[in-house]
Amino acid sequence: MVSTEELERSFCYTMAGLVKSIEDGKKVITEEGLGALFSVLSLAIESCRGMGKTKPRKKHNGLSRGFSKHLYEILAFSKQLTITEDEFIKFVETHKPPEGHVWARTPFGAPPGMLKVYLKKLTPPKYSNTDLERKFEEILNELGFKEGVDYQKQYQLFGYWIDFAFPHLKIAFEPGATYYHTPEWVEGEALESFGFSPEEVYYPVKPDDVRKDRLLKRNGWIVGWLNENFVKNLSEVKKWVSEIISRRKDF
Repeated sequence: MVSTEELERSFCYTMAGLVKSIEDGKKVITEEGLGALFSVLSLAIESCRGMGKTKPRKKHNGLSRGFSKHLYEILAFSKQLTITEDEFIKFVETHKPPEGHVWARTPFGAPPGMLKVYLKKLTPPKYSNTDLERKFEEILNELGFKEGVDYQKQYQLFGYWIDFAFPHLKIAFEPGATYYHTPEWVEGEALESFGFSPEEVYYPVKPDDVRKDRLLKRNGWIVGWLNENFVKNLSEVKKWVSEIISRRKDF
């Protein structure tokens, strides 16, 4: 007996051949195209169910969540999935990439306003163990927190590296110099020494920092950002960090 899941998976890998032919024709599959494919498969599954050849299964918008995930991943693997920025954020939240890889996106080759999703190898953070990071870690240690027990350094999540993460509390701290957190073509400005968004701390901000901040917060994280001036206010920063962690523990 063929299960619905087996049918869906088989259909997905059959579609991979279609994706390849479309790729050769220099075209892309959009959300509308996926919708059409979903409709076709939905009819096929219902027909099989009617003949008693598949097991009943909960559907999502006419199809199981499993099918949607399989097909999206195949399209992404073949660089044929085009989605909006908001859709990309949801995509990385729900689709775990293969080990050693992260999801990425690019506007090149995609229609206006859309992004093409692809896989890239996970590489170490460009900057780590900087002077500012070491100074911030001193604050954590003075508060009694230990690496590997309470927090992790360079914690990887949703394709981003987090400088200091308390995974069990969903708290992230990002200490970094203005130079590295503002666009290369402008002279950046340090704003507040520390805050809960990159916009509070840097001007102008790098779009990728905004996306990182947004993605983490969408998933329940608290994110603290600090620029180079926090070293002039160590007592205030220490109190700020302590309060963030204490409130989260009590939450």
